[in-house]
Amino acid sequence: MKKRNPYEPIIQADLDVYKATALDDYKYLETLFEDCTLKAMDVHEFNTCVFKRVRFEGDFSKVSMIDCIFDHCDFSNTLMNQGRFHRVLFESCKSLGVNLDRCVWTYVSLHQSNFSYASFSDSKLTDVKVFETSLAHSTLFACQLKQVEFSSVDFNQSRFK
Repeated sequence: MKKRNPYEPIIQADLDVYKATALDDYKYLETLFEDCTLKAMDVHEFNTCVFKRVRFEGDFSKVSMIDCIFDHCDFSNTLMNQGRFHRVLFESCKSLGVNLDRCVWTYVSLHQSNFSYASFSDSKLTDVKVFETSLAHSTLFACQLKQVEFSSVDFNQSRFK
């Protein structure tokens, strides 16, 4: 039996397509979000979801993202502090100034994304891969990093403590 890649989100073949104009559920399961803007409401969990060209706006604090793929999404200036991210892939995402303080990340991959001016303070990152991504001018104070792999990452003027 072939061993599964722990970084690869588990995504169902048939996803429900999101067609509403506002996030009105507490939890979204097996949903495809495409070419839309999601404004924070009382959403607390996304499980087995795919986001393509989605713009996030507002306060998504304490959000839980499990088995999610973000493809060309924009999280710029979004609050996502105290969030939980497990088996999540960020592919070619724009996340300028996103607040990810006090987050927990496990088996997360960032690839060809821009997280410049992001804040990861007091976050726990375990088994995380960051490839060809900008973390320029970002803040990473008091982060706990365990099994984190960086390759071709721009840390220009980032702050660590």
